[in-house]
Amino acid sequence: MQQQRFRNSFVASILMLSCIAISSAHATLYTGSGESGFAGAVGASKMNWTDDGTTVTVNFTKGTSGNFSDSFVLYFDTGVSGRNAIGTLVNDRQDTNRSAISFMEASTGKILTLPAGFQASYAISINTGFGGLWSIPDTGSIGNNGLGFVAGVGNPSSASEASFNFSFNLSDIGLTPNSGAEIKFVGTYLNPFGGDGSLGFASNEGYGSGFTGANIGQNDFTFSGSPLSYIASVPEPSAFLFGGLVCSVLGANYIRKWMQQKSA
Repeated sequence: MQQQRFRNSFVASILMLSCIAISSAHATLYTGSGESGFAGAVGASKMNWTDDGTTVTVNFTKGTSGNFSDSFVLYFDTGVSGRNAIGTLVNDRQDTNRSAISFMEASTGKILTLPAGFQASYAISINTGFGGLWSIPDTGSIGNNGLGFVAGVGNPSSASEASFNFSFNLSDIGLTPNSGAEIKFVGTYLNPFGGDGSLGFASNEGYGSGFTGANIGQNDFTFSGSPLSYIASVPEPSAFLFGGLVCSVLGANYIRKWMQQKSA
């Protein structure tokens, strides 16, 4: 009897895992710049992106040698008009997150140039105090509160937390759910109030190409090469039908055998 119960539990587990494997969403892993000017929390980090067709969830695992003590920014290109540079016209210093998106105080005259053809229309900024998503107006000057707050995304509870999740809806960045939309992105890691005059100081840690062995500091920076890219899921009717068929057959066969054993 005990062996039979074990066998039943084993079969049920296999059935459940088979169904989960069939229906699971794809995942894409990204790694940081490999640099460690701010001790490596972002430079040696990894991001695992997944989505269910509607919501993108990112598992961020920091590098083991440093704490997540500053601000991490991801700029998004969603295929609409945006900005190819975050320069002196973008100067929203209302809070830490907005300041990080703005790169540095306008008085420094420094510019963050994004990859060729990249149009930043949204940005995520995360620190231990808050993580959020903001829209970036594509023209004109952007002063305090000029970046449009969209939604909170999540943040680590402490600088030493090994990993944390943040998430956002595709519709929040103007993309149609379940459409296989592409999100291009690059990332920076900086102290928006560091450096001379507390006007901002950027590390050599981030996501994308062009980072070197020295921190950006209070200087211009230009991303090189192509941005990173994530393709959201598209539900495939054939996959759902196949998954449902397999699970139904496995389930029916298991129940039939269980009934036969019970009546024997």
